[in-house]
Amino acid sequence: VNGERNPSEVYIDFREAVFKILGLSENGILDRDPPHSMQTE
Repeated sequence: VNGERNPSEVYIDFREAVFKILGLSENGILDRDPPHSMQTE
């Protein structure tokens, strides 16, 4: 499992972990983000 994950999945999990640590929801972040936010989709 270690090192065998899709980089995009790792990035999503990393973002979710950061949001949880900050005590914020992803929707709250996206609502406040300026147009140049780091969206990969």
